[in-house]
Amino acid sequence: MVRKEADAKHYLKIVMQDNRLTGIFGINVPFDPGVMWEIILRRIDLSPVRAAFIAEPQKTARAIMSKTWR
Repeated sequence: MVRKEADAKHYLKIVMQDNRLTGIFGINVPFDPGVMWEIILRRIDLSPVRAAFIAEPQKTARAIMSKTWR
């Protein structure tokens, strides 16, 4: 999934395989690289929150982190 804003100042690329995050890259888009790295390493299944993750990766990833990593 690639999302570019019309003003060409924002770019986000999310790579998923089998509903698991395998990569993420962004320019002028907020996301926590450390949190995303942990989601990749832990092979978190994102199928229940896939649409929310694509729409707001930082917010959704933080919610996953707070529920999962205690």
